[in-house]
Amino acid sequence: MRPTINEDAEREQRVSVPLDESVERALQIYRNVDYEDNKYAMHDYIRSKYQELFLPLLSPAQIDIVLHKIIAQTPKEKLFDGMTGDYFSELVKRSYNEGNNNFVLTTNDTSIDNLPTRISGTKNTPLHILVSGNLGRFAAKKTQYIDLIVRGDIGHFFCCDAEHSVFTLYGVMKGNFFFRPQIVSLMLHGRTSTQK
Repeated sequence: MRPTINEDAEREQRVSVPLDESVERALQIYRNVDYEDNKYAMHDYIRSKYQELFLPLLSPAQIDIVLHKIIAQTPKEKLFDGMTGDYFSELVKRSYNEGNNNFVLTTNDTSIDNLPTRISGTKNTPLHILVSGNLGRFAAKKTQYIDLIVRGDIGHFFCCDAEHSVFTLYGVMKGNFFFRPQIVSLMLHGRTSTQK
């Protein structure tokens, strides 16, 4: 005899998903950095605080899991502030420096400022990032040797001070962009907009 729906539901509730300690540590570090105390701090200061906290080494898939959870659990004002983008940029940088590449960051309709920013690949091994969704302001700021594909919209001041990088965009690029880039390539499969 086939189990009833109620028996199936009870059985599903008893199945536990193994806890990923590295993902949980990354979430806890993010939650512990006090947004109110740091929202006006300079980005270099915030990044140095993240580095002091001994961020866990995460795989590209784990970074995307952390991103999903933070988007679901964090007030929008903190997501839109550069602290969140700086945090994920540090996670990607650390992972890339340990040999990982081909990152997929799923933001959907959430725009996060400073994602990615101040990270670099190398000439022989560019950093590959695919963003499935939107990015906020200052995306790709001060990046070098990255290949960034964005399947969504991008906010103001895209790729400021970027060098030796390739950007492929499928969406709307808003406002000002390309401020002091050096040797970059842009393929726009969408449109530009001056709306704020």
